[in-house]
Amino acid sequence: MEKHENLADFDDYASDYREIHTKNVYGLSGADSDYFSEYKILEIKELLEGKDILDFGCGDGNTARFIEKDISSYNYTGVDISEKSIEEAKKKQLKNCNFQKYDGIHIPFEDEKFDLIFVSCVFHHIEIKNHLLIFKELYRVLKKDGKLVIFEHNPLNPLTLKTVHDCPFDVGVNRRNVL
Repeated sequence: MEKHENLADFDDYASDYREIHTKNVYGLSGADSDYFSEYKILEIKELLEGKDILDFGCGDGNTARFIEKDISSYNYTGVDISEKSIEEAKKKQLKNCNFQKYDGIHIPFEDEKFDLIFVSCVFHHIEIKNHLLIFKELYRVLKKDGKLVIFEHNPLNPLTLKTVHDCPFDVGVNRRNVL
């Protein structure tokens, strides 16, 4: 699987991702980027307690900030293809959190390692022809009784379509062709 040449390179947005995201969503929602990061964690809080968590496509580690804030016991690992985003995540110096670059093909962990895998707004950045490969990898590293939690844009919502269309790091994504 190779990177699609028309998709945004998240290394270009790593240092100001939150500011760009907030600017993009605030006008339609009245909420900032942190709101959406924390909201997702609060929605699945009971699934996270005491678990080994993989955040697939962790970006700058913002979700990990809210896991640290809202969850008392956990082991968190975040992976992303953006090296600069991983550097930004590591700067947060969060407890029980490990961040590492992922090659976009093979998740660098043994089989059945994680109790829960969290994927937030990642699949619309992956060409649909590669979704099955990614799902196979996710299930490979997920424990047999584990949970896979996916948050993704609603491709039928006109406000979502506008937000994705206007967002500089969503350049090249097929807004209607997600999950």
